[in-house]
Amino acid sequence: MIFEKKRFVLSISILLLLLNTCAQGESSGAVRAESYMPLGEYYESEVPATLDLAERGALMVYGLTHFLNPHQKYGPYTHGFFNVDPPYLTNEFGPGQLCWGKIAEGIHFGRLMSGSRDYQDLQQKTIEGMIDFLQLDSDSEELVWMGNTASMATKGRILIALMSMNKQASNPELQALIDKVFNQLDKEVTREGDMAWFYDGPARDDISILGVNNYGWNVYMNGTALRTISIYYDRSGDQRFLKLAEQLKNYLMQPKFWKPEASPKVFVTEDHGWFSGHHHSYCCGLMGLLRYAAVSRDVRLMQFVREGYEYLRNMGLSRIGLFGESCTVGDMTYLAVNLSKLGVGDYWEDVDRYARNQLVEAQITDAEKLRKAAKASAIHKDRFSGHTGPGQFKQEKPFNPESDSREDVVNRCLGVFLSSSSHPTHIPKHQLLWTICCSGNCPHGIYHVWKNIVEFENGAARVNLLLNRASPWMDVDSWLPYEGKVVLHNKKAESASVRIPLWVDKDAVKCKVGDKSVTPFWAGRYLILTSIKPGDVITIQFPMVETTETYSLKWKHADFWKEATDPGHDWVAPEVPDKFTLHLKGNTLIDIEPRIENGEYTFYQRQEMKATKAPMKRVTRFATAVDLGW
Repeated sequence: MIFEKKRFVLSISILLLLLNTCAQGESSGAVRAESYMPLGEYYESEVPATLDLAERGALMVYGLTHFLNPHQKYGPYTHGFFNVDPPYLTNEFGPGQLCWGKIAEGIHFGRLMSGSRDYQDLQQKTIEGMIDFLQLDSDSEELVWMGNTASMATKGRILIALMSMNKQASNPELQALIDKVFNQLDKEVTREGDMAWFYDGPARDDISILGVNNYGWNVYMNGTALRTISIYYDRSGDQRFLKLAEQLKNYLMQPKFWKPEASPKVFVTEDHGWFSGHHHSYCCGLMGLLRYAAVSRDVRLMQFVREGYEYLRNMGLSRIGLFGESCTVGDMTYLAVNLSKLGVGDYWEDVDRYARNQLVEAQITDAEKLRKAAKASAIHKDRFSGHTGPGQFKQEKPFNPESDSREDVVNRCLGVFLSSSSHPTHIPKHQLLWTICCSGNCPHGIYHVWKNIVEFENGAARVNLLLNRASPWMDVDSWLPYEGKVVLHNKKAESASVRIPLWVDKDAVKCKVGDKSVTPFWAGRYLILTSIKPGDVITIQFPMVETTETYSLKWKHADFWKEATDPGHDWVAPEVPDKFTLHLKGNTLIDIEPRIENGEYTFYQRQEMKATKAPMKRVTRFATAVDLGW
């Protein structure tokens, strides 16, 4: 990885002292440094050089602070184009402010994961700009997009970010701002009977190249509102907002929103979360419904979300988390994690598949790779544009330094997420770009994976995923996919349950505590260890399994990325879908064929993972002291 950072080995007490005298200057106001700077313990370790989501978090901190626009209060640019020579960032198509909260939350998540203390000044500036934006009058022209109530989706994600920061370090001034905005929302919402909504537009049948059609905006806006309000109720206990959440839920559960393109005649799809429309929008609806179901203990609703998740899992190549656009990859990961945590189903295998493959593959980690691909993919020369959609050029326009930037674009975008997740081998030239929402939605997927690698409650550790993770309770060192080996360094647990992936033969699993072989018992896929002590080193080994699997994909190379169940009225499926052969070690894709590419940005160049011995490295680990839950 090109991106490198300095870290300090600090105890929690020293770190707390430094937070008050940060070398980059103290901050004040509604959000202060203690609300987002990492709290925890740093220490040196030798670990396998395998997938470490904490490293991806550090890269998120870098990218999400460096692609901001200093001319617009450090709000995020909306698009980064790499199929234009030279590459550029722009706010011309869609205001970046709509995703401001997602980006602020992503930076915060990256710090919690990695312990990164860099670029505090940039984070503080973007938070201050975001709060200024949030406090604008709701009728302000800057908040109008896709109808004058679309601001609820924008405000919702900003409020979620602010509530996360306030949970880390409670601040009366910030809490007062949060309460003020929620009270305003309570007045803005439309109520009728037992329903409430922030946007109630008609279905759209003018299907765009992206397929943002049908009732997508209704579900997107009100789903985001429902998630936001459910979180606020959970934190505040204010019964007004539980009632409002229930009314929003009733609105979202209308049968008209849950009708797929086609189904068997006897299926009642509106009871089962099937739909026709924009993937990300409907994921937002499902995420909102799931958050409400959690605070209200609505088991029927949990089942509805589960069935909606499983319906969408049929799109693309779910075996590797390829769902059309990267927003949906992050959303589906979030849903799989939280459905599993609630006990609605066991989707940890899905989470492992998504996280090891498309979720991390979409992140820009190599500047030189992107630079070469951009040069090979430059289908336009020095061209700025008004857009009908990403990559669709309507007219040339002069460069505007207030909204456009050519400055060091490739390096500034290290750590953000490319948007196309429609093709498993590469990103076609006409799709080599990112849209801001993907860099806002992938981080919440990655964070929820990382957070739930290890859980701890009442002396019991629960390891759900065999990925590297430092935690206050137990560290996980994973040799996968090179070797079938995981080492747990126990700190506080008295017992541990460790989920062993589906591809592992349970009879072949061997376990040691220290140098002593032990025979744990099983509960489903979980290996149960009892009577363990702080300082114990637990080694679990099993044979690594390699498989070859073939899947078909109807999305066409010449298409733009696919964001909807219905690709459009004029779209015709290929007579013979593309077939791809996946070569996997466990759940990690190490190669794929055939490769349909022509000097473009390539995925899954993982030749080194074919080795049978994991490389090792010395790192500074960070074990966060902050648990932000949902």
